[in-house]
Amino acid sequence: MKYELIIFDIGKTLYDKNLSPRASDCVLHDIEALRKKGIKVGVCTMRTIQHCREVVPVELDFYISLNGSYVVCAGEVIVNKPTTIPSGHIDFLSYGKNFTCYSTEKAKMLAAMKEEKHYSFNFEKLQPEYIPTVGDVVIVWDDNSKENAVVGVMNEMDKTVRPYKINDGTWYGNCDKFVSEEQYKNLIDGKE
Repeated sequence: MKYELIIFDIGKTLYDKNLSPRASDCVLHDIEALRKKGIKVGVCTMRTIQHCREVVPVELDFYISLNGSYVVCAGEVIVNKPTTIPSGHIDFLSYGKNFTCYSTEKAKMLAAMKEEKHYSFNFEKLQPEYIPTVGDVVIVWDDNSKENAVVGVMNEMDKTVRPYKINDGTWYGNCDKFVSEEQYKNLIDGKE
C-alpha cells in the first residue's frame, strides 16, 4: 500500500509539552523523510496554525486548524470560518500566539475535550467509533430514552447493565462522546 497523505494531531503525537516546547529533531527528520517519498504531511488540530508552526518549525503541506474552521493547503487559505462568539462573558482557551474563544458556560467542557480521545475503527461501518474513557466529556442516557440524555464528565465505568457514571454520581446505560450542542440536540430530538 502506498500512502499519499499522513495527518497528525499536535499534542502528544508530534510533541509532548511536558517534555519539550517543540517536536524533536527525530520527528522533524521523519517528517522530511515522508515528504521526500512524495507523501503529503499535515496536521489536524484544535490549535492555531501559529501554534503548529511553533511546535513543528518546518512548513507542512497543509494545516487543518481550530477544529476545521481555518484550513491552509499548499500555502493557500481554503477555509476561513471564524468561531462565532455569543454575547456575554468570554473565556479563552489559548494555543500559541492566537486564541479561540468559547462562552463561559461551555469553556470548561471544551477545555476537557482538547486532549486526544480514544477511538477505534469499525471496518463494517467504515467509520471511527468512540471508546468511552474516564475524564471525557460525554452524553449519557438509559435504554431508548435519548430525550432524557445529559452531558457530563465520565467518572467511572464498570461492566454492568448501567456501566457509565458521570460527575453527578448517576449511572447510565448508554454513552457517546460529546462533540457539539447540535449533536446533543439532534440526539435528544431523535435525529441521531
